Amino acid sequence: VSPLRVILLRPLEHGRKPRKAAPLIFWMHGGGFTLGSARDPYIMNMLKDVQQTSKRYPAFRDAVWASVDYRLAPDHPFPAAIDDCRLALYYLLN
Repeated sequence: VSPLRVILLRPLEHGRKPRKAAPLIFWMHGGGFTLGSARDPYIMNMLKDVQQTSKRYPAFRDAVWASVDYRLAPDHPFPAAIDDCRLALYYLLN
């Protein structure tokens, strides 16, 4: 069994101390649970947009983004991907 990987992207603090609590955006990449990865280029583009519009959406700017590298079908049939995402979310919230 391989370990579950979750990529955490934290906001720039601009000289401030890191916050102990922050909003969480839990990212499950697209691909119908058959292709893609946690390093989806879509999330990087979205983060750039968030930085540019941070005055309008401060909760997004301050959020921690978690992108799950879940197991893919057909090598790991349904519900393996959902189980991985549920486990990652449980871990992050606890």
